[in-house]
Amino acid sequence: MSKTKAFIISSEAFHRLIVHPKFDKIGENFTGYYNGTLNEFTVYNDVPLAKGSPIIDFFSKRNILQRKDNSCKTNWKQVAKGSNRKITIDELYGATEDCQSEFYQGCLKDYREHSPKFQKMILEFFKSSLGTDLASNSYFGDTTRANEKEWSLNQFDGIFVKYAKYIDKGGDLAPVVIDPIPSGVISPTEAYKVFSNAYKNQSYALQAESNKKKAFYASWDLAYGLSQYYQQIGARGGIIGYILNGMPTLDFEGIPVLVEPCWQPILNQLNNGNDAHALILTLRGNFIFGTNDSYGGGPELDQSLRVWWSDDDEVWRYKMHLTAGTEITRPQDSVLTLTEIK
Repeated sequence: MSKTKAFIISSEAFHRLIVHPKFDKIGENFTGYYNGTLNEFTVYNDVPLAKGSPIIDFFSKRNILQRKDNSCKTNWKQVAKGSNRKITIDELYGATEDCQSEFYQGCLKDYREHSPKFQKMILEFFKSSLGTDLASNSYFGDTTRANEKEWSLNQFDGIFVKYAKYIDKGGDLAPVVIDPIPSGVISPTEAYKVFSNAYKNQSYALQAESNKKKAFYASWDLAYGLSQYYQQIGARGGIIGYILNGMPTLDFEGIPVLVEPCWQPILNQLNNGNDAHALILTLRGNFIFGTNDSYGGGPELDQSLRVWWSDDDEVWRYKMHLTAGTEITRPQDSVLTLTEIK
């Protein structure tokens, strides 16, 4: 065991410093790179581990960390009434007993000298690494899926799995599903037709909402195709690079088009390397991310992140504990299309 005291942060600090910043609104804590669309999720940080929480309870408690987007004024306290659905969370655990590479150059020296730089750099390291896994699982996670080497996709069920369950059940909660998007390279005209078809097939309730309250969540190729279509007809510039830098300038009929960077590579991977695409039109803040900021990893481990250097084996080791789960507040007010993955 290391002769130097381990670096430890509590469950609450872990949530505040590492987990929740990935859900911050772009622009408020802008770091110079695009963080993706996790900021579009409504975060609830007090879901009981064993029994979960009814969705209706989220909107009467004070500890819900709601999105701060000024253009999103949907009154979720009203629309969630009458629902007996719950969000549940899974226990997640990350650990390595043989990490021979440094977190950053000179980290061992900083660790042994108890330098404030070590804490800062470690927090940034886990914030970046965990953020990628949270995004991939929040959308594509499926606990029944075999382990994926390149992406973390099987830790908890994500939004696409939730939609699939509502589609299978049918009834009033089923989203609108339009024709699938063909596999392969998509042309600007084809991309425009996908957006147009989704827009025309909104539910009556979704049509009645202001376009400023909605968003298209799109894979990169679809958004790029739409921007190229606008350029071809001389409608507008639609510079896709701005989208990837956290400044979404692209829209369709006044509805912003938001690109999630992890969608395209994951879809292509699931489609055996062939181009695949996905699009969701729904209300902003409709996706819920549930966690529990008081979860400490069990009675034997009263913290959520522990990092230490083993002098005996001369390796870095860490253990990380957290909980996570997703749900959709109004799945029926969504239009969904994606490439059929075979």
